[in-house]
Amino acid sequence: MNTRLLFLTILSLSVLIFLSCSSVNTQKISYYDSLDNLFAERIVVSDQSSQISNIDVNLRFPENYKMLPEAEPFVKIFTKNEIIAEYPLKVSENIYPLNIEIKDKELYIHLGLFYCREGAQGLCLMKNIIFTVELNPSKSREMLILNYEVLDEEY
Repeated sequence: MNTRLLFLTILSLSVLIFLSCSSVNTQKISYYDSLDNLFAERIVVSDQSSQISNIDVNLRFPENYKMLPEAEPFVKIFTKNEIIAEYPLKVSENIYPLNIEIKDKELYIHLGLFYCREGAQGLCLMKNIIFTVELNPSKSREMLILNYEVLDEEY
């Protein structure tokens, strides 16, 4: 009987240890938190309205570079807690509708650029840009304009 009791005790402890070790942390990681280690150029835009009608992304490329649409460049708009919108990034159609009032103090816009130098031996590059937009709730509804100039990369 002592052997059986010892066996059941060991089995019960083993099950408890297994269950405690195998419990999975189901805490959801936000998109914002996932960008902590992303190699990206970070730009701060101050004093913008928290009531944003549209976002206008103005990209300028050097003469010998062009966007690579096949690589699916993107615009991702998010706060610390949620992704608000995601659009394919285009050079010619660069106004993205939002029509939302942001309750957070900051809004983030992640641009994923893919571009190439023209020519037979053109170099293709990828660049991440993250705009941190500091919001002012007292300003009236307006369009958010983001300007970015891609520099000629010499490799």
